[in-house]
Amino acid sequence: MPKSCRQLACDERCQIKALMSRDISMREIARCLGRTPATISREIARNRGGRGYHHRKAQDKSCAHRREASSVPHKLTVELWQRIQNLLKEGWSPEQTEGRLRCLGEETVGRE
Repeated sequence: MPKSCRQLACDERCQIKALMSRDISMREIARCLGRTPATISREIARNRGGRGYHHRKAQDKSCAHRREASSVPHKLTVELWQRIQNLLKEGWSPEQTEGRLRCLGEETVGRE
């Protein structure tokens, strides 16, 4: 059964590289790892260079992305979340809620 909503681990990336070197199909690699073929396809496409799939570079990029994402301050505070919930409970649409908060000068999450 495929695992969902989970990043590929370093050992999975190594397995992808090893299986690719044995000319195993993407579908079979996905089956071996318990992932969807789309996940494997995207991973290979994202991290393929002139000499093929680079599992070490893929892992380095993933770690760097996680570091950068965790260093970004979150704009959604508890107070803002409560204001959003209250407006939605009053029957406001998400678009109206966002517009109202923008008019009040509130920083909202989402489109920027």
